[in-house]
Amino acid sequence: MNSVRSSHCWVLGAALLASSCGTSTPAGSNGSASTDASDQSAFEALVADVGSDIVPLDTALGAFSLAIGRLPGVELPEGRRELIPSGTGALRWVRSHWGQLTPTQQETVTRYVTGESGDAAGGAGMVIGAAVLAAASDGIDEAALNEFIEQTLAKLAAKLGRPLGIPVELRIAASFVDGDGGMFADPVDANGGWSGEPVRCKVTIGKLGLDIAKQISNGVASAELESFIAHELFHCYSFTVGDPARMPSRPAWVMEGLAEWAGETIAGGSSENHWDGWLRQPGTDLFARTYPAIGFWAHLDENSVGLWPFALDIVAGSDAGSAAAYETALDLASPTMLPTWGPGYFRDSAYAPAWDQAGAGVPSITPVPLFLGDIGPGDGANLIAKPLSAAAYKVNLTADVITVSSSSYGLLQYPDGVVATLPDMGADVLCTDPQGCGCPDDSPGVDTIFRQTIPGEARAGLTGHLGGAVLDLAGWTLDEFCEQPPVPVCMIGEWLSEEYRAPGQSVIGGLATMSMTIDRTGRGEVVFNPEVPINARVDAEGLTPWVKLVFEGSYRFMLTRRGETGDVLGGDAFVKHLAFLEGQWIPGPEATSLVPAPGKLGSTFICEGDSLIVRAPGAVSEFELTRIEE
Repeated sequence: MNSVRSSHCWVLGAALLASSCGTSTPAGSNGSASTDASDQSAFEALVADVGSDIVPLDTALGAFSLAIGRLPGVELPEGRRELIPSGTGALRWVRSHWGQLTPTQQETVTRYVTGESGDAAGGAGMVIGAAVLAAASDGIDEAALNEFIEQTLAKLAAKLGRPLGIPVELRIAASFVDGDGGMFADPVDANGGWSGEPVRCKVTIGKLGLDIAKQISNGVASAELESFIAHELFHCYSFTVGDPARMPSRPAWVMEGLAEWAGETIAGGSSENHWDGWLRQPGTDLFARTYPAIGFWAHLDENSVGLWPFALDIVAGSDAGSAAAYETALDLASPTMLPTWGPGYFRDSAYAPAWDQAGAGVPSITPVPLFLGDIGPGDGANLIAKPLSAAAYKVNLTADVITVSSSSYGLLQYPDGVVATLPDMGADVLCTDPQGCGCPDDSPGVDTIFRQTIPGEARAGLTGHLGGAVLDLAGWTLDEFCEQPPVPVCMIGEWLSEEYRAPGQSVIGGLATMSMTIDRTGRGEVVFNPEVPINARVDAEGLTPWVKLVFEGSYRFMLTRRGETGDVLGGDAFVKHLAFLEGQWIPGPEATSLVPAPGKLGSTFICEGDSLIVRAPGAVSEFELTRIEE
């Protein structure tokens, strides 16, 4: 059994500091299907996880060298070389680091992109040659290719709700682009550069794109050619929105992932795409993805009123970074979007669409969910998905009673086929005994409502969203479960902080800093109000006499039945330390995380009538809250 908790060390979460009570998940698993990346090409491996909004310089240089051409001083990444459908990302990424390139590297980039040397430095001065199409001996039907581009532009215009508005310049550049990129798109401003408002869009076909460009027969293009051309023309559209100066540094998961989705959707699917990277790597942070983000956009399109009319708004919004683009994207989503992101990795068409991944060009890959073994009496497991990723699990339920708690996004399918949607289900108590379950009248668990199911395999698909996801399972005998004290009734309700106490501090202000709700199932939420900071005088020797603590953020939690320790199931909260120096408040050395999410935390909850004290482990600090009258 992999992820096991044998002491029922489980769970509350309105805590201020991490506790030592923990559970485990398999090392490096992220709770998701294991991934064999050995079959990735050099380019796929290089861009599988770029780590941030701005693709790192070394990755950008390596990607350009593979896709478009070798740059001076850059060692080619190791691995298998193969056709790279689009080199536009690689070109954007080196331009996002333009000032860090050597003059020789800048000139080499310019030569590859234009076919000539020049003094381009990211703005005016880039030399753009006249449009050059291949000679007849190259086997390309020039008229047919141009007509096909016009047809594809018309399809995009119909989907996006407007024409491109600038001309497209097509070039065949096999003689001076020696990388593996099939095609790439490039904005051209009025000065011949790329940092101003574009007046035309240049689409270049490289040496490995020639065979694709020939694939027109009787006016009908192959799916691969249609996908490649639509991908680059979508890039042309993306160049015309937002701030042109921000275009090179827009998040790759937006620019490349959306273009990949657009190309495959227009073509109806092709054999040359980046779906593998999405399906084989569910645990990769969305913001760190490039072309494999196609899966996110396909899932959003399926779980919304439709992505096309809003795609360019998302692109423009990405000028402000990944978080802004993600928020804009989720504004379109239906309530099914987040719960079914993780379950889609099961690829089970019998339970489509919730448990399958749809999208043009999606292959028949079925990732293997992580199997955690048996949940028998005394066993437990935390199923997790990290923020902005997904995870898929299977477990075998063998105990007579299984307690389930979560406020995460996802789906949980019980052995009898019943599906619970997270976070709506909150907490559940399952009975797998065919004779049913019930607690004696004189036991603490007498009022428990059991959900009847059968022993066997359960499966869960989790979505990390912004705060990560945790689904907690624990197995019990019926007698053991019935004797556990329930969540104290006095904790249930709405609460508002009225005092904060900490050793060595005389608190002057800070009323109504924390609000908290706890329902009868033990599910709760904490929200901090940063507009109500805590001012305190520090009595400890050697410290600044006046400090201000600004709490902000929120998190969800699930109480144990005892109500003493627990798990935070989603959200994040922080406390910022400020000191009063030289007549003004200045930030302290760091802003410390108050509640890592998801995480195993511990606090003590003490009921005293209409007051509730939340005390951090070790009595480091505590909040006293008062009940809000309904």
